[in-house]
Amino acid sequence: MPVVTLPQFGATRLRSYVFRLPLFTRGVILVIVLLWVVSLQKIWDLVQWGALIPKEIGLATSMYYLFASC
Repeated sequence: MPVVTLPQFGATRLRSYVFRLPLFTRGVILVIVLLWVVSLQKIWDLVQWGALIPKEIGLATSMYYLFASC
């Protein structure tokens, strides 16, 4: 019976793959990873901070900020 081996995935291959990605894609991936790392800690609840709670978000308050910037 033949032995099936998985191909080795080295650091140089990963580095080459990352550097071939467009700069914007690398930036988006970096932001996603950073937000994920921040969400792991318990001091600042990122999920609660970014949540859109209907009782706290109203049409009147959002319209005020929309027209105040004009």
